[in-house]
Amino acid sequence: RYASMADLGRFLCEFLERCKSGPIRQEAPLSEEEAQAALFRERFQIISSIRDDAQCSVALAEHKTLKRLILIKTCRNAANVNALKTLIKLRHPHVCEIFGMKEDGYKLSVVTEYLNGGTLGERMRAAGKIAADRAVGYLLPVAEALQFAHGYRIRHGHLHPDNVLIDENGAVKVTDFAMPSH
Repeated sequence: RYASMADLGRFLCEFLERCKSGPIRQEAPLSEEEAQAALFRERFQIISSIRDDAQCSVALAEHKTLKRLILIKTCRNAANVNALKTLIKLRHPHVCEIFGMKEDGYKLSVVTEYLNGGTLGERMRAAGKIAADRAVGYLLPVAEALQFAHGYRIRHGHLHPDNVLIDENGAVKVTDFAMPSH
């Protein structure tokens, strides 16, 4: 809509002027994969690379709109996409939340929450040994997360201490369900 006939007239004059300079070029429509990739770039700003090996890369990123830190894990091997689609819909206090995923040819990118307390593996390597009561405090939430996922017929497949994340308050969450091992 135009505020006045004069505004409409200016628009039409500009349009006709552009038409004199040659045909209006229309860009080819984006494929679904190209559109998904563009949307992904619009939403997230990569901050740093956390890991990049032959199987997977993990990047710390910021959701541009929400101003929230997230992780983007891109795997070059097939993951259990159906299990990931199920996990996106589910919430559990000890399962790392999955916000979305993007399939791009032979790669799969998964967007998950970021917990800034590190991994259980990092804590184990730093401390050498963990006291029994503290170990139980880590293992009980892991067992609850596994039980929850198994209730939906989702296996972890490669659980190890680096797939157990800890937030700044000590809360434990299991990550990388249905992801290929690396």
